[in-house]
Amino acid sequence: MVLSLENKIFLNYISRKLKLKDRRRSTRNLKRRLRRKRSQERYYSSLRKSRFIREAEELFTSIQIFDPADMEWTSVNSGQALPSEILEWQNRDQIAYWKSRAISLEYENRMLKQHLRNVYAQTIEDYSKQCEMEDDDSGKYSNRSEEKNRQKKASCRTKKKLVTPNLPESKQRADDMKKLYGDKSQKIMGMETAMQLDFERCKEQGKPSYWPNLPLKLRFE
Repeated sequence: MVLSLENKIFLNYISRKLKLKDRRRSTRNLKRRLRRKRSQERYYSSLRKSRFIREAEELFTSIQIFDPADMEWTSVNSGQALPSEILEWQNRDQIAYWKSRAISLEYENRMLKQHLRNVYAQTIEDYSKQCEMEDDDSGKYSNRSEEKNRQKKASCRTKKKLVTPNLPESKQRADDMKKLYGDKSQKIMGMETAMQLDFERCKEQGKPSYWPNLPLKLRFE
């Protein structure tokens, strides 16, 4: 059977239409599957997130958060008074804590002063270099303001005297503690100093004797 040219063109047109329709259908199906997959992923992720939030809230409600710096000593039994030994220990502990805070703040104050001295010295050095560069540039182009340049150089030389920082005596110990404990070194140094002072005070007041070296006799009958 021989087809005419018009029939061939019509058949080609129909086949192209069908192919295009199939392609569009497959594309729509693919997009639909992708949307379904994304919606499922969003749903499962929302479930995981809600479960995590619920567990975190339960954990936070079961944990009591407090700041040791703002902690106040209170009796466990509100109707009963604490023994004098416990009250004395609490007072000593509070005094040692505030002593350590004061020592750490003093050390931090010294470090800040040292930093300010270094910054001031560096600023003066940079200013003197800038003055020298400006003087060199101005001398290349004009010789009219020689007197002004000399005065400027003199003022720069007077300002160039750097402030020698007063290094603390315990700088080596502070560096060692910084290597060991990092950012918490100041607080730990203050606590160690407060504990050492408290120990020496108790030693001077009590004058304790050494524990006797007695042999331990055990009988097994």
